[in-house]
Amino acid sequence: MRLIQLSDCHLFGDCSRTGYASVNPYQSLKAVLDQTASLLPDLVLVTGDISGDSSEQSYQHFLTLIQPILPNVEVKIIAGNHDSNPFFEKSLSEYSLVASHPWVKDNWVMHGLDSRHEHTLGKVSDLQLDLLQAALNHHPSANHFIALHHHPLPADSWMDNHPLVDAEAFISLVNANPQIKAVVHGHVHFPLQRQIGTTPVLGVPSTCWQWEMTTDFAISSERPGLRIFDLQDNGSWTTQIRRV
Repeated sequence: MRLIQLSDCHLFGDCSRTGYASVNPYQSLKAVLDQTASLLPDLVLVTGDISGDSSEQSYQHFLTLIQPILPNVEVKIIAGNHDSNPFFEKSLSEYSLVASHPWVKDNWVMHGLDSRHEHTLGKVSDLQLDLLQAALNHHPSANHFIALHHHPLPADSWMDNHPLVDAEAFISLVNANPQIKAVVHGHVHFPLQRQIGTTPVLGVPSTCWQWEMTTDFAISSERPGLRIFDLQDNGSWTTQIRRV
């Protein structure tokens, strides 16, 4: 099964507007989606920050792009801190991947956690952790894949000013459940690689501008991109980054 992770689209209501590094997020997302379609995914997972300005129009632009480019592909979405507005659920509820309703295909169970909390800070609620553990118990022989927006481990950069707070309970849950084969996140606009015990924790490039993992805020010259996962029924997987 092929899963492609996208993240941090930061679309504006004005689709001609540019942002950091003079990148137009609408045009860059279109280029990333075109590449995504060419890679023939079974599932596309978008790990938050669909909007860059909390406008209803930004979500309509997202739908205008994904529906014709990925007409026969399952698309699942989780919220990021920029999606703390009434329009995210209104526009994208049919695509939402939430803790109470994981997505099951073949021998994999995909879980989405909502880490929206306060401003740029993230947190996973105790209720979501309970639902996640219940789903792990319900599918004990399956392989599990967890997605959230905020990075659960330090990035050792300025992005640690915008962390997942009180992450210890989440980290303990991952450590206690070896059937969790991977944790993925967005937020850092960078293909960060960390581990919780033996479980890989992976970030992804943004579909628009990229961050440098430096002490002070910095913008990278890297191109927009995506992460590919090729998942096997036995729980093994390979991954690669592609940029446009």
